[in-house]
Amino acid sequence: MEKAVTKRIKSLMDEFGDNKNSLSVKIGMASSTFGRYVNGENKPTVSLLQSILSQYEDVSADWLLMGKGAMYKTTELPPVDVSSEESIEHSAEV
Repeated sequence: MEKAVTKRIKSLMDEFGDNKNSLSVKIGMASSTFGRYVNGENKPTVSLLQSILSQYEDVSADWLLMGKGAMYKTTELPPVDVSSEESIEHSAEV
């Protein structure tokens, strides 16, 4: 599992134009320590993942931790069926 998480961390760095040194500075970790996580020498910790998610606020935790869904959080609301009279009446009340 940690190899997959490490790959996603690397994907994030590529996506945001970061390297090991720049991201380690952003999350407040020694670059040598962070490098061991990125190189797969150490398993990513919860603290590390929280720090990364706090740096990349639009990134989905589900994607980073489990590889589920899209990389970015979605803020779209589900579509509303406005073709029915009930939906139209409800929207008129609001």
